[in-house]
Formats: sequence, C-alpha cells, structure tokens
Amino acid sequence: MRSTMIHPATELRHVNETIGYGTLNLQEDFVCACPSPKCRQIIRTDDMERHAAAWDAVVEPIFRSVQASPQPLWLFLREQEVVEQALANRTPYRSIHLNYRPRAGVTHP
Repeated sequence: MRSTMIHPATELRHVNETIGYGTLNLQEDFVCACPSPKCRQIIRTDDMERHAAAWDAVVEPIFRSVQASPQPLWLFLREQEVVEQALANRTPYRSIHLNYRPRAGVTHP
C-alpha cells in the first residue's frame, strides 16, 4: 500500500467515490454536485449507518499503515492510547459506525 500526502482542500476519495460527506452526521440529505461518475448523488443522513462496513474495509488497512509515515498532528490526538492499542492489535479496530449519531424521528426508505 502506498502512502500519499493529503494536501489542504483535498477531498478524501476511494475509487472516485466520496466517502467523507457521509461521515458528518448530517441534519438533512443533500444533492452532491461532484463530477464523479461513481458519486452516490444524494448524500443521506443515514449514509454512515448504511455504508459503514464498506467504508471500514477501505479505511482499516490505511489506518494500520499510519505509523509508516510521520504524523505531525499526533500530539493533538485525544485518544492516542486507544489508537496505539489498536495499532498493536491489543484492541480491535473501531468501526467508523461508532461515530454515527442518528437523528430522532428520521427514517429513510
């Protein structure tokens, strides 16, 4: 796996599919205007719930390689010990789904 610097204003994408917007615990759905042919087009408030397993499959291998590159923001990470434990395989990788906060009373078809 190859590491790449992420520059300011760069969107996080995997195979031209934006995953970042769906992780924001949105208050309402919105239409994405990105030019990607693989775009979901409608970013929904429950995308994290529906796509977490697929996103974890993309993110976990990258997470596991984090120590291969300098991490200048490491000092600002509040959960350093949790991350270190997971990187050392002493605790399991924490799914992105743990960050999901569903809106009360909102349902999707």
